[in-house]
Amino acid sequence: MKKLVSIVCASLISLSILPIQSNAVVQKKSPAKDVLNLALSSEVYLDSTIATDDASFDVLDDVMEGLFFLDSKNEVKPGLVANYKVSSDLKTYTFSLRKSRWSDGAQVTAHDFVYAWRKVVNPRTAAAYSFLMSSIKNGDDIINGILPVDKLGVKAIDNQTLQVQLENPTPYFLSLLAFPTFYPQKESFSKKHSDDYGVTATKTLFNGPFIVKTWNYNKSIKLVKNSYYWDQKAVKIKEVNLSIIPNENTMYSMYSKGKLDRIILGSTLYSTAKNRKDLKQQLEQTSFYLKTNLKNKALNNLDIRKAIALTLDKSKLSEGTFNSALNTIVPKGLSYNKGIDFSSINQSILLKDSQKAKEYWQKGKSQLNSDTIKLNLLVSDTSLSILYGKRIKQQLESNLENLVINVKAVPFSQLLDKDYMKDYDLITFGWGPDYVDSSTFLNLFTSNSGFNSTGYSNSTYDNYIDLANKETDLDVRWTYFLNAEKQLLDDTVIIPLYQRGIGVLQSSKLKGIYTVPFMNTTTLKWAVKS
Repeated sequence: MKKLVSIVCASLISLSILPIQSNAVVQKKSPAKDVLNLALSSEVYLDSTIATDDASFDVLDDVMEGLFFLDSKNEVKPGLVANYKVSSDLKTYTFSLRKSRWSDGAQVTAHDFVYAWRKVVNPRTAAAYSFLMSSIKNGDDIINGILPVDKLGVKAIDNQTLQVQLENPTPYFLSLLAFPTFYPQKESFSKKHSDDYGVTATKTLFNGPFIVKTWNYNKSIKLVKNSYYWDQKAVKIKEVNLSIIPNENTMYSMYSKGKLDRIILGSTLYSTAKNRKDLKQQLEQTSFYLKTNLKNKALNNLDIRKAIALTLDKSKLSEGTFNSALNTIVPKGLSYNKGIDFSSINQSILLKDSQKAKEYWQKGKSQLNSDTIKLNLLVSDTSLSILYGKRIKQQLESNLENLVINVKAVPFSQLLDKDYMKDYDLITFGWGPDYVDSSTFLNLFTSNSGFNSTGYSNSTYDNYIDLANKETDLDVRWTYFLNAEKQLLDDTVIIPLYQRGIGVLQSSKLKGIYTVPFMNTTTLKWAVKS
């Protein structure tokens, strides 16, 4: 659901990695058992209605709390919800809130949720994640300026009761409510500080386990335990020092010297850290693909696309990284039904088969009456992206006769522009989920999706997605989505490459901390340091 750094707006990602240069200033650290010393990769913005990046979500996860949260297994758990009821048509949710307070001592009420959600859908806010409110009654019409914000299907029955009406039954709705965009805001405080809300410690209000005590812009942030938090007995850490360190090498050096308790690494430091005993590898629910543009005559040929897909050895592509080979559209660990991982079902459709790839290749070239095919492969201009580009080129050219791949690396912003303008032959791209459901990936490739730049349009696929999105029987819905993914893989317009992974280095003295796979946020509430 990676925001801004590696997910732009609705989760679009380049094959990117953090920058190398840094002028970060690391705070002086305390050795106390109730103090954590951690790192952020960038400065943050703590207006939950507008925030879009990982670093901001990481901090918001610890200073704010919504109706629900996700545990280390992506399972939905109650936050500020004491209990709730769902109507028989599955379209009305009534939430009873537990007693809780803001960091100024005021009570958190249902009205705070109504205000914040209306702020998100207000076109004047221009919230990047406003589309997450689409499932709520009148959400889309308000976002598009057709209806006023007070028509949003959310109301405060009283201070402790929030009622939400949906457009249609939405099986993943509770997981949506764990997303920071759905956090509450105190209306009077938010309006008082207006555009300054969320940019300083004194102009932001908190209701989570911690509050921001000091904020040294672009250098450091200090969190302290929130004395008004409803579950403060569960919080053992009293202070968290967050140093802003965009340079992974600096971060790694500080950890190795004992000045940081935990860090998260990308694949550029894989070879450096791979043999450490304190290293744990973890997969994010982020998928990377090779996207084909059907405007290209050669790529409009199914046999040519099949040849490309069956040539690629996904495991070798990701050697020497934290990433894992991916053969499906939906990544591992995101969606389950009766204990079965969605990604395990369609694994065999596009497995490497060099000989069959060659047969498809010759057949496709014969149909095109062409002996040589030249294709441009567009990647982001980062070291990791370029590495993948070179490996894709080498594998394809060595197996498919008279195929010429020209790898072109461009800045990420330019990559997005070219994708939007459909100015590419092949392009690497990634997607992270906005909620815990297969639809967050599979909805991307319908004929009318704004994120489908390939020219792909298949009425069978569209119908499966439409049926699944309207279905209330979870087993039937599951089958529709599986059929949709199979159709997409059979059509081979999107070729899965890998699921992104991270390396976590953590002090043996630190327990109870976890990273939510779905959101890639680190939860500190239950952290204990010996």
